[in-house]
Amino acid sequence: MTNEKNKYLTIFESLTDPVFIVDCDGKIESMNYAGSLMINGNSVPGDRTYGNQYNKIDFIETFPFLRKTYDDFIDSRKSIKHYEISLDNESKHFFTSFARSLDISGKFTAIIVDIQDITDRKNLEKKLELLATTDPLTGARNRRYFLDLFEQELLRYKRYHHP
Repeated sequence: MTNEKNKYLTIFESLTDPVFIVDCDGKIESMNYAGSLMINGNSVPGDRTYGNQYNKIDFIETFPFLRKTYDDFIDSRKSIKHYEISLDNESKHFFTSFARSLDISGKFTAIIVDIQDITDRKNLEKKLELLATTDPLTGARNRRYFLDLFEQELLRYKRYHHP
């Protein structure tokens, strides 16, 4: 059993995304190295991540921007749910996954929360959208942009029956 436990702890610690295990009272029960870095700014792998000192940390107080998604997940009764969150006028973007952890009898024991920072990806998507809709030489909007705009206006006309 010890080898099996060590294998899972190694996998948990090796994940590059912050992962938190939150108990039924909303307190952080455990976190991986990336999670510890997110909260503390610096850490040593395995150092204090499995100790009792994090049991006092409230997950929502630590991550207030996740309150709405956390509450939605609790209310949903689904086993897994994913959310995309934008902060501070869309300067920061996160993809979060919430999953219910069930014991062997099927009883809900904790929530596993995975937080991915997707800000770079979102910024690249914006740049790609701009490249796809503008002429690189003049900066003027191109045919694709006008076709998309036309489609939006046509849908609006159909909905409201006037231009």
